[in-house]
Amino acid sequence: MNQFLTIALLFFALPIYGQAFKEAWAPLVEASCIDCHDSNTDTPLNLEKIGHDLSDPNTFRQWVEIFDQVDSGEMPPKKKKRPDRVIKNKALATLHKHLRDASLAKLIKEGRAPVRRLTRTEYEYTLHDLLGISGDLASKLPPESTTSTFDTIAADQGISTVHIRSYLASADQAIDETIELRPRPDRKPRLIDYPNHPYLQMWFKRELRRGGNTVKRKKDALVIFDDRPHTTQSNNMGIRFKVPGRYHIKAEAHAFQARTPVTFCIYRGNDLGGVRELIGSWQLNPGKPRQVEVEHYFTPGDYFYLAPADLDCDPNGRKVLAVGARDYRGEGVAIRRLTLEGPLEKQWPPERTRKLLGDVEFRAGPKGNYAIVLGKSPMEQIKEIVSRIGPRALRRPLRDTEPKAWAALAKPVLESGRGFEEGLRVVLRALLSSPEFLYHEAAPGPLDDYALATRLSYLLWKSLPDDQLLFLAAGGRLNDPEVLTNEVNRMLADEKAQRFVEDFLDQWLELKDIDATTPDEKL
Repeated sequence: MNQFLTIALLFFALPIYGQAFKEAWAPLVEASCIDCHDSNTDTPLNLEKIGHDLSDPNTFRQWVEIFDQVDSGEMPPKKKKRPDRVIKNKALATLHKHLRDASLAKLIKEGRAPVRRLTRTEYEYTLHDLLGISGDLASKLPPESTTSTFDTIAADQGISTVHIRSYLASADQAIDETIELRPRPDRKPRLIDYPNHPYLQMWFKRELRRGGNTVKRKKDALVIFDDRPHTTQSNNMGIRFKVPGRYHIKAEAHAFQARTPVTFCIYRGNDLGGVRELIGSWQLNPGKPRQVEVEHYFTPGDYFYLAPADLDCDPNGRKVLAVGARDYRGEGVAIRRLTLEGPLEKQWPPERTRKLLGDVEFRAGPKGNYAIVLGKSPMEQIKEIVSRIGPRALRRPLRDTEPKAWAALAKPVLESGRGFEEGLRVVLRALLSSPEFLYHEAAPGPLDDYALATRLSYLLWKSLPDDQLLFLAAGGRLNDPEVLTNEVNRMLADEKAQRFVEDFLDQWLELKDIDATTPDEKL
């Protein structure tokens, strides 16, 4: 195709640009572009087939790239004749105007912020705050994309069948944790007498070559010299967490053969999720026994174990695995006993269950399990629950027809005779895996008060707005600068603001990967 016809077709097909664009770009294309960018060349850009509708994202990107290449001087190539400066500048100015106008038109139509999915961290905290639970949900979801520094970049987020299955499974786990109707567990403190526990005797007696002799038994204490979870795992000591909740741990420990302060640590573990979480650490000074206490949330499958840190080797520089615990002269941590109490619930079923179900009664059965006694029909009770938690879950007021529509999902379950609890689970599962729950989306134009409340809470708390934010949003007061400033100060003073600090630093400085590093011992 001859040059004149190519250029004519190119610009006659660009009505969106108008006469000004044609007059500005035709001389530049004819002089510097068409020889290398038509259908007879192998370059990726073919000016004969380039799109013309700047509302199309791919076409827009192509013209942005053309602008950048010409503006930077990379095109035409250095070996080619340079275009006339006046012609080039006129063409760039005209294209810049059309690109800007197209960009502004897109912003007016679609809004500035793209639709974004909740991150794993946001998803977990959202369910924690909505349902009053604390179980590990984030690790059950697919990892976020690592193409960007931060996981809140919408363009780098994906969604797949793996995500959907994971969201459904996590919703089920959260609902199971919330609706707790099993028999009330015994809160009587349970004791682990480490030096006399039968499980530890084999580790005291077994030879080093067979994995033993890494811990030492003193008359009244177990001494540990390194981080070896299996020797002190609570599930190996007969303690298993059958019911999720907060538990209280109290232990007696002291530094052993220490010349300097050492550190005593307690970790939470879970083999299914590969979890290792530090739940408490304390400094032990030589010659000063210490009683330590910590509260933590445990779920079925969790266990805890003990570990030392900041220990010096024996005077010869050897570690315990080189000589065995019986003859080891290095520093260690001695633990006398540990007591566990919980779950720490004032009433049963727990508060989270009562808060979700609302005005129902509970009746203990012959085997200790609790039954739900309704004061209204199952459908009406489910509608009431949806009306109460729906606005928080979806971060906006529910429309008049929505409670009934959500509750209708339970109808087939109820008609099959499976009962109120099963029907409620179906509705909650659908709500907690719905697009409106999983995604941030705001209408184009200025943010309304509810969208502002959502932006604010997910920035500072990584979670949904609380009752105070929703109350101000309902009154249309959150866009008031003074009110907004007061709310920011209130939220920053809340302990939930630490979530933002930790999440931001974990991603910005990659602190989440610090356990995969080897610190410089000199530092």
